[in-house]
Amino acid sequence: MEDMHIHLKNAIYDEKLFSEYINMCLKLKLDKVVFLDHGNRISLKHKPVLNNKQAIDTLTEKIQKYRNTELSKKLTILKGIEIDYSNDLKFRKETFKILDYGNFEWIVGAIHSIKFETEDDYYKSIIDMIKNYNINVIAHIKLNDNYKMFENIINKILKLCNEKNIAIEINTSDRSRWNDKQLYFMLDLMNKYNVNYVFSSDAHRLEDIGYMIKDTYKKVKKWKRIKK
Repeated sequence: MEDMHIHLKNAIYDEKLFSEYINMCLKLKLDKVVFLDHGNRISLKHKPVLNNKQAIDTLTEKIQKYRNTELSKKLTILKGIEIDYSNDLKFRKETFKILDYGNFEWIVGAIHSIKFETEDDYYKSIIDMIKNYNINVIAHIKLNDNYKMFENIINKILKLCNEKNIAIEINTSDRSRWNDKQLYFMLDLMNKYNVNYVFSSDAHRLEDIGYMIKDTYKKVKKWKRIKK
């Protein structure tokens, strides 16, 4: 199993806590994880973490040190970052500088703290992010009750993801987890456009690593059996 979205917070600097994160992943029998945190934030209320060289260098050193241990044969850890989408060119430029310096192995593109007049504007922003940001995956796509009304533009998003080899995150947190109908709707579209997906707990605490991932895996397996 995998968990491709784990926020480290203080564990970036705390050796003991960093080891606890690793041990939790091993306890849960995860095979592959991404350790990351937020880069620059749009909202001043939210704290950026990987927005300076010291933080990035510290994370790089810790992951490299881990890769020199025997444990790395049991668990693959990728160095990642979650970036905020913005149409502000100055903000984008600052984000691109962080990405250029960090040489991240997994870049999560996310839309945070933006108020949209319509849901259509939200999906258009995802398209703009795909076109202008070098990302590996789109985080926690929001689907409201009337999501099927926007199937055409969601199709466009999936088509672009296929063209640019960008995955879709199946986010299992209580904040962003799709219900079963939404999950199967997205799985059908990802299958239609041959788009990869990853499982992510979006953990912001040690105890949230792997949250609901096993249950979601089972639902995806059920969908696969139905499709056959």
